[in-house]
Amino acid sequence: MTERQDRRERQEHKQARQVRRAARAQQDGQTQEQRQQARMKRRAERAQEVAANARPAGAKPAIKPGKMRKGAGGARAGGKAPEQGMQTYLDTMVIVRGNAARRDYPDRLHDNCREGAVFPNFTPKFKLHLGPGATVFSIGSGFSRDLEPVLAARGVTLPTIAIAIPQSDLVRTENPLNEYTPATIAQRINGAFKVKPIPKGTIMDAGQLFSDQLLPGQFTDTMEILEARRAEIAAIYARLPQCSAVIITLASAETWYDKRSKRFFNRPPRTPNVRSRVAHIYFGVQDVDDVVAILNKPLTALGAAGIKVVLTVSPVPQRTTYSAADAVIANEISKAVLRVAADRLTRKFGHVDYFPAYEIARSAGLQAYLDDNVQIHEEFAALLAGEFVKAYASK
Repeated sequence: MTERQDRRERQEHKQARQVRRAARAQQDGQTQEQRQQARMKRRAERAQEVAANARPAGAKPAIKPGKMRKGAGGARAGGKAPEQGMQTYLDTMVIVRGNAARRDYPDRLHDNCREGAVFPNFTPKFKLHLGPGATVFSIGSGFSRDLEPVLAARGVTLPTIAIAIPQSDLVRTENPLNEYTPATIAQRINGAFKVKPIPKGTIMDAGQLFSDQLLPGQFTDTMEILEARRAEIAAIYARLPQCSAVIITLASAETWYDKRSKRFFNRPPRTPNVRSRVAHIYFGVQDVDDVVAILNKPLTALGAAGIKVVLTVSPVPQRTTYSAADAVIANEISKAVLRVAADRLTRKFGHVDYFPAYEIARSAGLQAYLDDNVQIHEEFAALLAGEFVKAYASK
């Protein structure tokens, strides 16, 4: 058969397939577009199934390449390696075909590029009741705080909005419930399920007043007021096990730990305190394995209680670094660690999902931020909250 004849035969086969498809579509009462959509849906479902069972990138291969050897005629001995390689390739192609609508980065004319930002095309694992009768607990800072008024306006009960924010305590307005690191977030959740007395060693001298190291910012006051504040926060977290969903925003991987009290601090200690307890206070930048390990227990507890969890990474940069790096570089390291850890946790737990607030805000550049390049514009924060509701609200 000549090349021309072969090409003509392939063309005839193709036309015959198109005729058969058109006939089936007419018989089923479906348009070509509907059949295409159904086919794309099947591909996407199959792609998700294959991706869920795929060997993670970087995982130890079943057969090391160095162990393979060629047999007679150049074929590899053993017979398993080529089949495994081919299966990996085929699985990858299934994922590629099923991800056709999302695999290319959107350009400026793409539907996902709007409001000066790129909005990832993602499918939530689950839907949430975000209306009257629902109780949602928000933990962290930044996005979690911005989401609260939007959910409250929909009739959602949020225990966290009951916190009092006395301006006299603050150098700048800051919510006493703000938690910045996975370690302090884990402490709060663990404490809600298994209440233990908080060591008084986490309250330190601050001149004539005292500083609670479990609070953010510059909260300093008398011991009596700080203890009352702790009781107020404990009462709020006592309602967490009865919530239907928890929103967690991770902000920084830079962590302070006090060996004496066995607690992670939510802010750095004052220099005089460090000098008196230099052998007990540690600073470090957690890596991905650290974050996954420390959040494993609280996420397990939330799952056992039937609580859905949505993780986010804060698009708000950490204002100050305590590492040796430039603040911009240190922030990128923190966010990278938290984002990869969040991905691992969402893969591990069926009741945990991830909302890409970080990716959306960062794609918008500095226009999404105030002049300090740290805080998000109110309008953009409302846009992020609206996208969350659109993605997760069951109705």
